[in-house]
Amino acid sequence: MVASGSFPEVYGLGGDPVTLPCSYPESRVLSFVCWGRGECAADTCGQTLVWTDGNRINYRTSSRYQINPQVRQGNASLTIEDAYESDSGLYCCRVEMKGWDGVRTLTTSLQVQPAW
Repeated sequence: MVASGSFPEVYGLGGDPVTLPCSYPESRVLSFVCWGRGECAADTCGQTLVWTDGNRINYRTSSRYQINPQVRQGNASLTIEDAYESDSGLYCCRVEMKGWDGVRTLTTSLQVQPAW
């Protein structure tokens, strides 16, 4: 297992929404965006949480997962509504775009602190 310190880190508070950033060049034509739990793998986004083609959400494990409505404009950030401590861990954003060199991946580490 890779230490989480090697990935960009996002911190949140239990019960609050947290947003994990992910972007791609706006000039590119989007095929799909996939967010998953775990580190990005060669050809997957890990354990898929939400998947969109940019027009609609094609798959989502929970309504707590919201992809930025400006996904077609290069902002593929994921917001987790009502974050729990159990949401802490690694997340993978995988963006596939049309054309050569059309895959972007980003693994982010999320740390959710308990709300006291």
